[in-house]
Amino acid sequence: MSPTPSTRLDALRADAVTAAAELGLPRRGDEPWKYTSTAALVEGAFAAPTADLPAPSAPERHITGLMADLVFVNGALIGHAEGDAVALSEAPDHPAAALLDTLADFRHTSRADGGGLRALNTANATDAALIDIPAGAQRETPIYVQFHTSARTHLQISPRVVIVVRRGARARVIEHYTGVGPCWNNAITEIVLEEGAHLERVRVQEQDGGSFHTGATFVTQAANSHPTSHDFACGARMSRSELHLRLRGAGAECHLRGLFLMDADRHGDQYTAIHHDAPHTHSTELYKGVLQDDARGVFTGRILVEPNVRGCTTRQENPNLLLSPKARVESRPQLEIRNNDVKAYHGATVGRLSPEAIFYLRSRGLDADHARRLLTGAFAAEIVDAVTVPAVHEHLGLWLDRALGGSRT
Repeated sequence: MSPTPSTRLDALRADAVTAAAELGLPRRGDEPWKYTSTAALVEGAFAAPTADLPAPSAPERHITGLMADLVFVNGALIGHAEGDAVALSEAPDHPAAALLDTLADFRHTSRADGGGLRALNTANATDAALIDIPAGAQRETPIYVQFHTSARTHLQISPRVVIVVRRGARARVIEHYTGVGPCWNNAITEIVLEEGAHLERVRVQEQDGGSFHTGATFVTQAANSHPTSHDFACGARMSRSELHLRLRGAGAECHLRGLFLMDADRHGDQYTAIHHDAPHTHSTELYKGVLQDDARGVFTGRILVEPNVRGCTTRQENPNLLLSPKARVESRPQLEIRNNDVKAYHGATVGRLSPEAIFYLRSRGLDADHARRLLTGAFAAEIVDAVTVPAVHEHLGLWLDRALGGSRT
């Protein structure tokens, strides 16, 4: 007799509890985490929510103009609209539920690779968002999932998402992470793209300055599949976003864009790893960093092309802008290309605003602050403008303007 879905999940969580204790959190001595410390996550004594927490209320911050398909507050589902997205608590036998932990596997990984974080999420996740787009479906309306944390005590929340886009289907998904108070969101997303599937995914993290965020996304691609990823790190005292892709079918391609804008003493870490496992695959990534005050940023971009995987092209760019003398960024392109039939490009820059450009704008009547905001906004706008969902584009534009000291509300 095969185990029931609930029995399988219970066994999975039990294994995860053991693995989380054995693996522990990554450390600065682990190469992928060289510039990001998890000490505050350990010292904060963050704990999973308990039954005696006050009843969750709807988050105040959301994307205006979009109706949320699923809303989770402190790990509990509080809102659900009819559509392709369902919660695991409502449908434990949903087809997508069977894919939990198939990509974000904690059993065959190490502490350095974040295995302890994956296990901790699986052990503590109280629910999950499940999205399954039928073969051939062309979904124009974006699917919007929000995870919000409101903490008075040190809460550790484990958001979980599984997305399946079936053969020849097309969809757009928005993941929105918000939070106030001393919380740590440890999020995991698993994405399966079947042959010819297209997915545009926008991930927006805008928790407040008293919170922490670690998130990892795992994507597997069949032949001729096309994901486009937009990753925005807009908040949290310390944040890290990982994106792992495996291009397993010929003709698969991926396009990654990201923006991390850090101020005060925030720390933002963006980590990408693209595995070209099939011939004639293509990848591009453009991640931009804007850092001011005492902020710190990290970008690591790994690209791996195996010996027998020929005819691939890959392009990686990471320009960064420092707006203060104390701001700092570490840019680490890491290319492992094991055959000669590959076209590869990578570039990383760290610079400051051009005094000549500022002088030119001031000569046209702008004050110094307005000139700096205008130039910085133009630098970041390339990433924001690539988002094709109008409501999200407007939301990010307002956030960018506020972050740069603009007057819009």
